[in-house]
Amino acid sequence: MLQSLVQNLISNAIKFTPQGGSIEVSEQKFDDYIEYSVSDTGVGIKEADIEKLFRIDVNFSTKGTNQEKGTGLGLALCKEIINIHGSKIKVHSKVGEGTRIIFTLNRPKPN
Repeated sequence: MLQSLVQNLISNAIKFTPQGGSIEVSEQKFDDYIEYSVSDTGVGIKEADIEKLFRIDVNFSTKGTNQEKGTGLGLALCKEIINIHGSKIKVHSKVGEGTRIIFTLNRPKPN
């Protein structure tokens, strides 16, 4: 499931970042969790649309930079995967500047 999550986030970053843009995947470790992020210099997302990204009951999809079509389900499924793991996912984006999607995974507690 986690592989599908990361694959979807990177695929979206590629889809919405024009040629010559950049994509960065990073991780930061904390005591209780690990924070991962996928950032791009793509087209960005309108603030009013960010809430729609994770909703399966809202048909929200936009075309990529090469007119690729999406189903609008990818990020909703990512949210479900994160929920199953008891973690969090959030989006920071600005139109014309790019998007950063951050998710956390709890670190296993030592026995």
